[in-house]
Amino acid sequence: MTQLLRQFSKRTGLTNMLAGAALALAACATAPAYSPTAPTFDPPPSYTLAAGVIAVVIGPNVEDPKPGVAIRLATTPKAVVADWARSRLVADLGSTGRAELLVEEASATETALETRGGVTGVFTRDPKLDFKVAFAVTLNLFDGAGRPAGSARATSSASATFAEGQDEDQRRRIWERLLKQAAERMDAEMQAQLQSGLDGRARLN
Repeated sequence: MTQLLRQFSKRTGLTNMLAGAALALAACATAPAYSPTAPTFDPPPSYTLAAGVIAVVIGPNVEDPKPGVAIRLATTPKAVVADWARSRLVADLGSTGRAELLVEEASATETALETRGGVTGVFTRDPKLDFKVAFAVTLNLFDGAGRPAGSARATSSASATFAEGQDEDQRRRIWERLLKQAAERMDAEMQAQLQSGLDGRARLN
């Protein structure tokens, strides 16, 4: 009887250990992927434009990212531009002028790269995908009669590759970094234009 109890105990212990290992593996398999954060444009400055109305206009060639990219982004590139406008541009309600921020490009694209096969491919980690985020925006000012009164333009981009063997969390972190880098560069360039390129029609707050 004692021997049977010992065998039962060993079997029960092994069963519990295997069950615990299975649960641990299941938890790893269902663990949520890294959740990226969107670019922000805080703290100030902001700029008051010689315009009573500010509109964000999405150009005809601007498209949302493909689903395989969009699912790994915290927000879309064109939403980043709209957020930039809300954060940096202020309307002068006493002005009869108008400002339009034209979004010419706001993209996040991935391109498949050719990888090496054979024995060489087994022992190397080739870049598998090329990631790129790009912005091109133009701020156009018009006076009360609708005549052009000044413009400022900024372009920016950031790119990186995703290698074989990298995991989903790393993929999302790369996209997060690229979106923030391209947004920061666009912000810096446009601020420089606002401070020097609009003949006093943008007032630093």
